[in-house]
Amino acid sequence: VQAHACNMKQHVQLYSCQGLRDDTDDLSLYVQLATMTAANAEATRPEDKDAILAKIPCIAEFDARLQAAIFGEHGLLKRRFV
Repeated sequence: VQAHACNMKQHVQLYSCQGLRDDTDDLSLYVQLATMTAANAEATRPEDKDAILAKIPCIAEFDARLQAAIFGEHGLLKRRFV
């Protein structure tokens, strides 16, 4: 959240690309990534989630930047959607 607020350059990495193979018929991982929102984040304690989300001035803008980090021109999956 703080890096986002300070406009720091950020990178996204995947633990595994298993669900992102070009030959897969299962698009559920793509759907999950495309519909991901900070509002649906999980935390062990509800008050932790509330505290973190309270630091995000505009969740829609945060989500848009997250989508750009995943699918954008310089994003994690940039080569998958050429």
